[in-house]
Amino acid sequence: MFKACRTVSAKVVLGAKGGYYQQPRIPEDLPGLETFLGDDWHSAVWRHGVSLAGKRAGVIGNGCSV
Repeated sequence: MFKACRTVSAKVVLGAKGGYYQQPRIPEDLPGLETFLGDDWHSAVWRHGVSLAGKRAGVIGNGCSV
């Protein structure tokens, strides 16, 4: 459970979620993607039916939006 360390007050709060988060873009030239045999998906269209229990998972990217 998240516990706040401190309280911050501000006059303005900017939401910086990113405009392209709901429009997944996966590079077509991602090396190995065409031969990868595991499950793959973009975080914007999470596949809740795929269990990650006992599996190794990798995350590619840095979370930035263009």
